[in-house]
Amino acid sequence: MNTDITQRTNALFLSGHLITLQAVGYDFKNPVKWASGTRNPFYVDGRILQSDHHVRGILGKALASLLAKEEQKSAEYVFGIPNAGIAPATLLAMEIQVPLLIKIGTKYYSMGNVKKLRQKFENLSYGVDVIAGTIPLGIPFGIIMATKSKLPFLFVREKPKDHGKNRQIEGVLKSGNRAALVDYEFAGIENYTKNAIDALKESGITVSVLIDSMINGHIDHVLTEVDISGKNIVVVEDVVSTGESTLKEIQGMRQQGATIHTACSFFGYGFDETVRSFEKNNCELRSALDFLTLLSMYCFVGEISDVDRLHLLEWYHNQPTWGDKNGFPSDKK
Repeated sequence: MNTDITQRTNALFLSGHLITLQAVGYDFKNPVKWASGTRNPFYVDGRILQSDHHVRGILGKALASLLAKEEQKSAEYVFGIPNAGIAPATLLAMEIQVPLLIKIGTKYYSMGNVKKLRQKFENLSYGVDVIAGTIPLGIPFGIIMATKSKLPFLFVREKPKDHGKNRQIEGVLKSGNRAALVDYEFAGIENYTKNAIDALKESGITVSVLIDSMINGHIDHVLTEVDISGKNIVVVEDVVSTGESTLKEIQGMRQQGATIHTACSFFGYGFDETVRSFEKNNCELRSALDFLTLLSMYCFVGEISDVDRLHLLEWYHNQPTWGDKNGFPSDKK
């Protein structure tokens, strides 16, 4: 199949599932705060989408389709922007069989061949309904386990985040489910197992299996510290809006000698200013799904009125100033 057709098909599939799972929406009266500090009426919850086993498979392939075969072969590592980019980066790493790179503090660690790593979980049986993982290392290990066992996945933070929908747990929550909680302990990472268990319990989910020392028992020396100087790295983000946090991370890695030509994301708004920022930094931004495609699909299924569609397009073309002009001042410093 032609690459452009493949990417278009994947984009329509992903947008359809975003809408079905109610992982996308808009609210002009109570706009959400983005990480950049601006208030915006439109939001996309990629974590809900990545929670679904079948959709994760398509997402991994969709991200891989953004890279030419030559780029896949030349890539030495796939790196997920902390913390939202870790899950899609894991999916891409499994798909193209390139080591996953994780940042812990100021150091970088390789998880090796993630697809082969998944085979180490073949004999593990949890007897649960869902896999939950904590940030940061519980995310890639949890995604691998959930993929292997074909289970849903939940992202659990230490506390609710201060932007977006302010959730502590992200994914499709089903009261009464039994969860295996992946909370990998590592030097320099604060462990917040109790917070995660309490948060899941409040959502009606019981943690019946705690996977921490179990990982260590089945995977020896899975994390190897890496000097990224001279390494060719593909950077992955979940959702790219202004792109400020992504570019900041890329600039920091380049200062350590890393070679980064491409940044991939599950969803990108495609703002002109964002595109220019990446071009200015000599990095090409590619997204499996963009705002205009999602908006078209949203309108096609009748979820948006013509009036609201025009308002969203007005916001889209004036995003940096929309909040201030509509009584929602930015928290940006």
